Amino acid sequence: MKRLVLLPIPLLLVVACSSGAAVTAAPTATAAPPAATAAPAASAAPTAAPVATPPAGVVWFGISVDTTTNEMTGHAESFRAATQLVVLAHLSKSMAGGASVSFSLDGAVISTVVPSASAYDLTWLDLFPRLLSAGTHTVAVQDSGANKLASGTVTITP
Repeated sequence: MKRLVLLPIPLLLVVACSSGAAVTAAPTATAAPPAATAAPAASAAPTAAPVATPPAGVVWFGISVDTTTNEMTGHAESFRAATQLVVLAHLSKSMAGGASVSFSLDGAVISTVVPSASAYDLTWLDLFPRLLSAGTHTVAVQDSGANKLASGTVTITP
């Protein structure tokens, strides 16, 4: 029978500040890993919370958009052919309520919409029934004056 021995291990906490400087906390004691014979696993670097909307001026491709929050799920830069896609555009400027925007796919306008009666800077479009063929495709959004407000590309694989 193996015997489990718990030993205190010093822990050094490093936190990044917005200035880029590191702040360290005094070492503290903590419990050893569950198995004394197993080496502690390397911890992954902390990551930011997932972002559900694209940065301003960018169009994302994904599986669905929550029409209440305008947050995308299934965001990726590549999809298999026959995947039903939606696009979410974060416009580079806020549009007045009732102002229309046009979505183009590979340079051809596919839809003109008035997404909201109030000011907006996020809008989305369901590309279905357009199933994109294999290759690289670009979706752009422009205002009624033909000013590009957002764009993005997606790669479709066979």
